[in-house]
Amino acid sequence: MTANIEDFDDALPANTLKPNMIIVLDASSKEYVKITSVDKVKNGKHGAAKIMITGKNVRTGNKAEVTFTGSVKVPIVQGVKTTYTLFDLDEEEDCLYAEPQTMGGQAEMITIHLNQIEKTGVELLKTTFSSIKGDEEVISFVTMEYPGFMLVESAKAVSKKSLQKRGG
Repeated sequence: MTANIEDFDDALPANTLKPNMIIVLDASSKEYVKITSVDKVKNGKHGAAKIMITGKNVRTGNKAEVTFTGSVKVPIVQGVKTTYTLFDLDEEEDCLYAEPQTMGGQAEMITIHLNQIEKTGVELLKTTFSSIKGDEEVISFVTMEYPGFMLVESAKAVSKKSLQKRGG
């Protein structure tokens, strides 16, 4: 699951970027930045306008700052929110086995490699998985998925009975 520039949803001129958008700084290293502020600065009488972007790297959580000229096209991504049921976490194989929760129909179980998920999300899943009570509970977790990368938004233990009532 590697990300190529073609995988991204769109490329917008830097002067149209807004807070909460997610831009791609480096496709090969999956460096995605969620914009927190956009400042426009004109560089003197004949200089091109500069767009200063401040944000947060979605993978590392570190602050990121970057400057573009106003007309340069910047790739953006939009995440897809998915809720999964986690059935097994295999640390030896470095993967987990989960099933997307769907309305109605039956979904296929999939294998998700842990290196596709950001580190804090992996830790959250491991901690939550170790807290479940035997065969009565499974983990329900919500992700935002981007090309080549997955963020875990939440994870909680749920009873298998409550999952069956929802049709999952």
